[in-house]
Amino acid sequence: MKHKNVTCLNFARIRLPEYHMTVAREFKFKPHKHKGFFEIDYVFEGVLTEEINNRKYVFPAGTLVFIREKDTHSLYGSDLKLLNIVFSRKLMDTSISAAKLFNGIDVPYVTIPQKNRETFEAALNELFLKQGTPECELLSNRFFYDVLLEWFLPGRYDRIPAAPEWLRRGIEEMEKADVAKWLVKDVVRKCCKSREHTARTFQAVFGCSISGYINRRRLEKAKKQLIYTNMSISDICFDTGFNNVNYFYRLFKRFFFITPADYRRKNTHKSWAIITGKSTELY
Repeated sequence: MKHKNVTCLNFARIRLPEYHMTVAREFKFKPHKHKGFFEIDYVFEGVLTEEINNRKYVFPAGTLVFIREKDTHSLYGSDLKLLNIVFSRKLMDTSISAAKLFNGIDVPYVTIPQKNRETFEAALNELFLKQGTPECELLSNRFFYDVLLEWFLPGRYDRIPAAPEWLRRGIEEMEKADVAKWLVKDVVRKCCKSREHTARTFQAVFGCSISGYINRRRLEKAKKQLIYTNMSISDICFDTGFNNVNYFYRLFKRFFFITPADYRRKNTHKSWAIITGKSTELY
């Protein structure tokens, strides 16, 4: 089965690499393929659903996805913070080992372990802020090869399994409600499977329990409120579904290696390329 109305994106007239940071409540990018370039997507926050070559994948925060020139894909998500980096095909052409590495793989992707994310995301943020500078291309090329060596070499390529259709549908249903109101029993009910089977699948796909996944989504909402609202930290705690401020502080620091107060101080004035609005649709 082939995609209908597929857009072919051509970056031939744009100096690569090109960076796009998206922060959106709802985000859609219609089916498209590439000409002369490939891209790397990284999910900072939220859950990204991509249909790649007629197969749907659900990527949680911390997932790094490699989209090749031959791939056709579409993207959508909610409460999403996504970085997309577009590289010239020439960079891949000079890396024979990289081309061989991805042979026979449906979609190359990895989930960056929690303990490595702070350093990895700091490197991505630096690249994003360096775009347009003389050293941008050199830094980007180094990042590309570092990613191949660190995360995609045989023996280190630890791809999470694709989420089954029933789990994808269950998450999409849950995303329609405020994350503060999510309960484990509601997630199980939406997934239409036994609690034990649902829990095992969450662990395999997302690397955490159902309650751990709920807490992660609540903390992602809290991060946005710390930056983009004037709500007190205690109000944010209760608004995101936590009922104990001390527990909220401990959990936030465990996930992000920084307290909520320090995170707000460091990020309130950070400037992102932001796509806002109730619904954002590209192409």
